[in-house]
Amino acid sequence: MPLKQRVLRADITLPNAAGSSITLDQSLDIKVKLSKAVFMNQQICEIVVTNLSASLRESLLSQITAFNRRNVETGVVTAGLYASVSVTAGYIQPGTPPQMLTTTIFTGQIVRCDPVGELPNLAMKLTCYSQQLIKTQFMTQPPGSATFGGYCQWVADQLGLSLYLNTSKAGQKVTNPGAANQSMGQLLPELQRFYYPNVVAWIDNNTLYVSDANKVVAQNGTVAVNEFVNGFPVWTDYGVTFGCLFNPSIFVGSACILKSTMNPSLNNVGYVVTMIEYDLTSRQDAFDMRIQAAPPA
Repeated sequence: MPLKQRVLRADITLPNAAGSSITLDQSLDIKVKLSKAVFMNQQICEIVVTNLSASLRESLLSQITAFNRRNVETGVVTAGLYASVSVTAGYIQPGTPPQMLTTTIFTGQIVRCDPVGELPNLAMKLTCYSQQLIKTQFMTQPPGSATFGGYCQWVADQLGLSLYLNTSKAGQKVTNPGAANQSMGQLLPELQRFYYPNVVAWIDNNTLYVSDANKVVAQNGTVAVNEFVNGFPVWTDYGVTFGCLFNPSIFVGSACILKSTMNPSLNNVGYVVTMIEYDLTSRQDAFDMRIQAAPPA
């Protein structure tokens, strides 16, 4: 049976006036490290890529700098403030035609670009944050009174996101929500504090998720995991932790069930994924994810 081929791609739009686009794919030596969780205000993604041409290295180093952003803010040059990036990972399933089994794992902005190593093996490290572009923008006047669900929709509209709402608190009245906030960066932490720890809120791939704790975000059904890497699954104080090969159907808020030979006490229990740490490479061994999950309510 033919083996699946890895897909690891970063699509970058540079902040120059022309909005030039760059695609870094698995034909290069790419390493991606990313963490996301239900109570994380910002996702941080690190992309290290080698085998870049000299012109591309120069373009990244010259445009993704604090000096360039300062020139944009003061009007010296006309360009975007940050380079935007979207990271896609998955597999190509052989067949006629081949099937793409991919998903977007990160969407955000590049805030730093640093050289790593020495020539001839010089690499570029891109440090990316989600929602960095609007974090310091001032928000409009919040509603004086609204339901919690209505306020969540207002927050999503302010941040330019779609909303996934699945909480029993949606119909409860809240008075003067957001009254103490001034910038966009304060909105998500406020949502997380409203009914902590019974309601969780996080942003993933341009969607604001607000859900009761340990409630499944129903999209792809329950994923069965029966192959593990970097050790077998074990219990934790809040549920279970395990490592597995990258699976595009597993995301924060999704449901999974384990089938472990080494630790069968974990089997036949549904879990809600609360945290994922990605370790993905295009040419090396790692293409896996470390997951923390909790039993559903």
